[in-house]
Amino acid sequence: MSRLFPKLALPLLARELTERAASKRTYIVRAIFALLLMTAFWFFASKIFNRYGGGATSVLGSGQWLFELLVIIQLMGIFLFLPAMMAGQFTIEKERDSLGLLFLTRLGPWQILFEKYLSGLIPIFSLLLLAMPLGAIAYAFGGVTQTILCHGIYFLFLTSLQVGALALMCSTWCRTTASAFIATCVIGTILYCLPAFIDSLLGPLIGHTLSAAFRDRTIGICPFLIAVYKWHNVSISVLLQQSALAWISTVLFLVLARCFLVRRAFVKGTNPVLVCFRWLDGRMQRLNRVTGNIRIGKSGGQLPDAHPIAWRETRKNVLARPHYLLRILLAVEVPTICYGFVLLLNWPAWPQQSRIRFLWFFITADNLNADLTFLNTLLGALAVLVVSVAAANAFVSERVQQTLDVLLTTPMSAAQIVAEKARAMRPFLAVVAAPVMTLFLMQWNVKIFTGYLQLSHSGAWLYLICSLLTLAVYLPLVSWLSLWIGLKMRTRFRAIITALMVILIWCVAPLLVPFFVSDAWGWVSYLSPLYLPVINEFRGIQWLAGSFAWLTIGLNFSVFGAILYFIRRRCLSCADRYLRQA
Repeated sequence: MSRLFPKLALPLLARELTERAASKRTYIVRAIFALLLMTAFWFFASKIFNRYGGGATSVLGSGQWLFELLVIIQLMGIFLFLPAMMAGQFTIEKERDSLGLLFLTRLGPWQILFEKYLSGLIPIFSLLLLAMPLGAIAYAFGGVTQTILCHGIYFLFLTSLQVGALALMCSTWCRTTASAFIATCVIGTILYCLPAFIDSLLGPLIGHTLSAAFRDRTIGICPFLIAVYKWHNVSISVLLQQSALAWISTVLFLVLARCFLVRRAFVKGTNPVLVCFRWLDGRMQRLNRVTGNIRIGKSGGQLPDAHPIAWRETRKNVLARPHYLLRILLAVEVPTICYGFVLLLNWPAWPQQSRIRFLWFFITADNLNADLTFLNTLLGALAVLVVSVAAANAFVSERVQQTLDVLLTTPMSAAQIVAEKARAMRPFLAVVAAPVMTLFLMQWNVKIFTGYLQLSHSGAWLYLICSLLTLAVYLPLVSWLSLWIGLKMRTRFRAIITALMVILIWCVAPLLVPFFVSDAWGWVSYLSPLYLPVINEFRGIQWLAGSFAWLTIGLNFSVFGAILYFIRRRCLSCADRYLRQA
């Protein structure tokens, strides 16, 4: 075949699939995907049997709901696994300095692009085939028509094409796999949340009927939203028309990937945040001459005395320099305070004279707590993500840049080096915690004013103390856990993905145990770092523990503080073995 049709030989695709077949990670990912898929299907299927009494005839006709749920679970699996599998398609070639060798072959840029594209899609299609036995079980329950079956296959196929094209575009633009993965997650989140955001933003302005109509026009950019909202309401032909935006975005991502492939093939590693800050430094120094060169703090030319590694980090890392951290703090804290005060001032519970009349229609008394909670959850998740990525990359970057051997030749011990690295992150943790703590204080006042925390006289203090301990214990715990994982890893991407997956499993798995086993295992939920903060936010600790609320808070954070101490002690005691391993 390759002799008759040389264009169909696809040598790059064959090489990629061969490398994936020889990698242990391929089979680990397949096992994890199959385990999650089977577990989720078993959980919801058991719920159906329990709902209808467990009889075989009583569940007939429920296969439609179960098949649709199976498709949605697979869509979530695509979002979880495909960006990690596709983000390194070209960044790995850049890190190996082998992308230039591909350009010397007879393969053109489009052929290289499509072979890389196919090499990333074929593994995810093989993962989706694992659901065929489960689909057969759902079909046996009855209710799955040919139209529903075609819809499910179409949603899975189109979502895979779109997410894969987006990840491939980010891989051609970025220089490292970690940055490509993060860019894919950020752009994908913005893209898929755009219809809902437009609906919520335009609803008070033009009416919810018109905003819903506009949302229906833009919902086609996200096949997942079509699957959730419009599964039964459209035929195949109408479905193709409504998903035209998804096809257009997929083609656009591939065209942009082709443009970036050649233009950014040999781009040097630059930090855009550092470039922006340096440009701002130059402008600030020019303006400072007018005020007589006023400087706040110590001069930057001093040499280290007691903490040389921490001093080195403040000169090298953007996230450790005091004046850069101050700018980041202001850039995050000021909008948070402004948005929070806009919510408070427009709250109808306040007197009419104290409102900002132009923005009054955004807030009602019912959704003020919900808006603040949503914003706090978003900032909290972002804080965990940023801290985990920064800590996991602390020592991996030294290995990649080949500077770790130089650090090990210094008179400092390995434990001191690790402790200094962690010490350099303390100001960054404070900056990350500041906006979250601001929203906690706002919610504390709102909950007191509304009587939400009047379960007892100490309900308000329970909420505040639990919020403070959440930041004081969990952020250092995330930092040291990610640092521990980063000490064992060899590449940035593997360290970041491993740290995020460990944190996600730790937070979610204990919450699912009571659902899968029995209610008697409800105590396992306390092992999740999310359990007590979520209860504190939505119900209050007294709803959970009654008169033992203070004891519950003390025991919970004492346990997680002990885990933090163990991880920190483990990092310091085994630092020499971790840093000197081959």
